[in-house]
Amino acid sequence: MYAAVISRRARTAAAFLGLAVQPSPSMFIGEYMDTLSKVKKTKKHIKQRKISWSEIEKCCDKLVDEIVERHLDSPKINMYAIPRGGLIPAVIISHKLNMKMVQRPNRYSIIIDDIEDSGKTLNKYRKNYCSYVLFSKRMRSNDVFSAKYVKKNIWIKFPWENNE
Repeated sequence: MYAAVISRRARTAAAFLGLAVQPSPSMFIGEYMDTLSKVKKTKKHIKQRKISWSEIEKCCDKLVDEIVERHLDSPKINMYAIPRGGLIPAVIISHKLNMKMVQRPNRYSIIIDDIEDSGKTLNKYRKNYCSYVLFSKRMRSNDVFSAKYVKKNIWIKFPWENNE
């Protein structure tokens, strides 16, 4: 199991960076460390943008304004946070709006996430829910509202993420 976890992380990092290294589930720790060193060397060439807590707060305020404008007449509205990345912005927004958070989306839910990158995560919610993200790398759409747009080649580093 440990090798499978390492392999998945290495594959994800390698795929994001466009590396030819595709580790197998039986990869040894030494090979994993070699892959990580290649990832770190390549990652230096990707533009990183560190987001501050004050910028998170401003983005959440923008989302709050949009949620109030779109859902002002919906007294039963509640919020579902996409696990892990959407949890922190959802808690901030739920406190500002005094809105209930739910563990599973229902017909009154709005969806909150930190970033819309490829759009795969939010695809399963697009038909039935209105979604809100702090940052988006995709062009504006009717079913996902973003506080800010960023270029696709920029890696967003949120303040709650590890410093790796």
